[in-house]
Amino acid sequence: MVTENEAKWIQYEFDCAEFCKDRLGLDISDPRIASFLNSSSPEILLLWSRQVGKTHAAGAKVTHASIFTPGSLWLIVSATQRQASILQRRVLGNMRRLNRPETWKEIPGRDAEIPEDIEEGARMVRCSSLSMELANGSEVVSAPASPDTVRGYAPNGIIID
Repeated sequence: MVTENEAKWIQYEFDCAEFCKDRLGLDISDPRIASFLNSSSPEILLLWSRQVGKTHAAGAKVTHASIFTPGSLWLIVSATQRQASILQRRVLGNMRRLNRPETWKEIPGRDAEIPEDIEEGARMVRCSSLSMELANGSEVVSAPASPDTVRGYAPNGIIID
């Protein structure tokens, strides 16, 4: 028998917009945002005006994908490292929203921390300003758009800002 909580997580796997609304507190009243979040298209180009939620939505989509696609790699590429790290911080902030209250402990012998009260699969095992790794094997990496910094990755998805 599937519990109510398990049924909700099954729904979240297939409904990114609902996950982002319920668990991340994202305002998805704009139909463009909901459409973007639930799109399974391999290529998406957002031609929206400034300050309408592109960065929040992209960060939420990467958060959802990294949780529900174990072992995946998501690459955030921007003109500068500063820009890439803005989106990386949004993803990290989303992960922290899943973990209320935050209780961190050190991993012996590693330079990383683990939050204890987060849903299975979304537990961070490594986190820095440039990358994040989840217990399910997913990674989110940010880098400036340079051949030297993005060479060698085989990502499941790329966010180009």
